[in-house]
Amino acid sequence: FTRNSGRLLWMTHPAWPSTTWQIYSHDYDTHAAFFGTKKGSEPVHVQVNLPDRTVAVVNSLGAAIGAGRLRVRNLALDGTVLDDRTLMVDVAPHSVAEAGAAVPSEVAAAAPVVISKLELFDKDGRLLSEN
Repeated sequence: FTRNSGRLLWMTHPAWPSTTWQIYSHDYDTHAAFFGTKKGSEPVHVQVNLPDRTVAVVNSLGAAIGAGRLRVRNLALDGTVLDDRTLMVDVAPHSVAEAGAAVPSEVAAAAPVVISKLELFDKDGRLLSEN
């Protein structure tokens, strides 16, 4: 896997409230970071890598994902669909596969803010991951 920051959670049981790196509070009430951590650590996960804005599929399973379909939809803030593409991906076991640009340059030029919706389907059409 590529280098990243924030891999380990610190302050998982703090006595003092915090808004960063805290997944539950002193009374075990879950914070938003818990749900982000839960979603980001699913066995098969589709994501946008922010440094280069590429779409990547993380496969933590021992089986390959063959003939996967990755749907990438980019929307403007008013809900207008700027881009709707389907990419084919094959991901080896315990690996990460890049699938291309999340937001093509012509789409980025069309709106100041772009929201990307990612959906990964297996060869039978079952949803494996969304982000």
